[in-house]
This record gives sequence, structure tokens and C-alpha cells, in this order.
Amino acid sequence: MARLIGAQRMVLRAILDLPKDSAGYVQDAHIAQKTQIVITDVRDWIKTLEGEGHVNVARTTGGLSASITAQGRLALGPAIEPTPVAPPTPAGIPAWVRWGLPAAVVACGLLALAIWLWSRGSETATTVHLSRISGPAAGPLQAGIAVKHYKELGDGRQVVLHGMISEGSLASDPPRLKDLVRVKVTLSRPAYSYLIALNPNGTIQFCAPVGGIVPNSPRPELDFPEDPGNYFALTDGVGLQAFVVVASDRSLPAYESWKTQVPSGLAWSPVDCEGFWTYDSAAPSDAARFRGKLRGDILRRESAPEALVSLCDRLRRSPGVTLVRAVAFPVKPDKYIMK
Repeated sequence: MARLIGAQRMVLRAILDLPKDSAGYVQDAHIAQKTQIVITDVRDWIKTLEGEGHVNVARTTGGLSASITAQGRLALGPAIEPTPVAPPTPAGIPAWVRWGLPAAVVACGLLALAIWLWSRGSETATTVHLSRISGPAAGPLQAGIAVKHYKELGDGRQVVLHGMISEGSLASDPPRLKDLVRVKVTLSRPAYSYLIALNPNGTIQFCAPVGGIVPNSPRPELDFPEDPGNYFALTDGVGLQAFVVVASDRSLPAYESWKTQVPSGLAWSPVDCEGFWTYDSAAPSDAARFRGKLRGDILRRESAPEALVSLCDRLRRSPGVTLVRAVAFPVKPDKYIMK
């Protein structure tokens, strides 16, 4: 099971914690108020969580309402136990006993600690100082990829958001040739990263950061296109479209130099495949190679397209790479010009 990151965890935790209606659902407006995330992004994250099986969603005239599933509860992990509260002090015990005795015990403890530290000398003091400033080790790097789906109106002057691309959205509103998308990558901690597009016609397109040069300092997010007024047009044919993020804890060279170091080369073969696919090199064992496809009450695990898995595996073995994360989905023919 892929781990939750960033806003995903915030939204799912809010759905779990907030008061529910009679059917067990929480409105998106209440989630936005609790998390302080703008409501349009809250709705996109709800759709993403729905596609991963973490929530059930009800679509109403007022927006979206969500309820957490058993899988969503498991993804959040064990609940945090409340801090135990000390039992009240019996009223019959005199005040000097209630306060004086504990104070004396504390004073004796501090005196013993001071004598022990003095006996240890300067070496112990240095060790204590270093351990205090070093802090806990950082957790494993993780990444999330959200792909927003847009369509142009007939005159081509207005763009309308159709939601987040997910397993659920593909059945009712699949992306089609000439549709538009925007991609957002969210990392669990700042890192150095590239975003690459694997297009249905077999071409590989560098997406971000602009110019193929990784900034000098690590970043927690990537937006593609970087300008919020621009979009990536799905004009490279019908078939599987993929977006791959390559991240590292250390600085990466310029993309043109780095790609020459990919084992067996950076090559992509066109794939015609149904379904929403993900690859996560941080997932345990071979979980990165599979997806769960829900049909009624049956969860069927299916192997991801070999071309996608093979390329992602090679990227993960490239020098300096800490994480590879990918999403892939089919681009359908234009419904007005069926091919």
C-alpha cells in the first residue's frame, strides 16, 4: 500500500476526524476549513483518494462529500493514543505532603544527576551536546503525482477543469486526444528532481524544471507547466501516456548529461493499454509492479505494462537516484474523430 504524503494525509485525517452526517459523510467545505487548503484543491485530493480506494465519494449539487474506507483507515496507520491523565490527588492528604514530598524527591534526583555529570567530566558533556544537535534521521523519500484533466470549450478560448485523472475517472470521463493536463509533484521532503513525459507515440519529453537544470537548492514540489496559465496538450497520439518523477537527495547534473547515464539508455516503446497504472520504487517488494483493479467486491491484481516497469527500473538504477514514481493512463481518440 503506497504511503500517504502531504495534503493527502491532511485531507484523509480531516475526513476521519470531522463530524459526519447521518450517512457518515463529510462535506468538502468542512474539510477545507479544517485543513486550510483551498476548496478546489480539496476536491482534487478527494478524487485522488477515491481512485486509490481510501474514500467513498458522494457528488452533490453543493460539491463533494466523502467517507473514509477501511483501506483509508489502514493507510493513516494506528490512531494516536491520548496522553494519560494523572488521577486526582485525594483531598484528605495534607498540602505539605502533597507538594513537599514530590519536591524533595525531585531535588534529590537533580542533585544526584549533577554529581554524576560532574564525575563524567568534559567528555560526557561533549557527547551530550552532539547527540542533542544531531536529531533523528530523515525518513524515506516519497512522492505523489496528481494529474489534472482539462478540456477546451468549442471556441478554444476557455479551458474547463474536468477533475483529477484516476482509476474512477477513466470509466466516465477518459482523457482524449487534444485534451489538456497539468501535473503536480509533491515530495515528502525537499529534494532534487526531474519530471519526464513518456508519450503515446514513443517519444520522451523533458518537462521540469525549466531548462533541464536542477536548482541549487532542493524543492518540495514541481509544477508542470510552471506557468499556471499554461497546459500540456495530449497531442502525441492515442495510447498510454505516462509521467515519471526522478528524485534524489543530492544535486543532479543537467538533464542532457544525466540521461546518458541511464542503464541501457533512456528509451520508451509505445503501449496501448487500459487502466490507471502507478510505479513506486519506494513500495516494498514488487508492489510497484502491480495495481489493484476493483470490480464489484473482487480486487484483482494486474501486472503493469512491461515497458513502463522496465524503464522505471532502469531509472532507479541510475547514478544518484533515490526515488522513481510514475503514473500512466490511456489517451483515447477524439470522440468527434474516432480512429
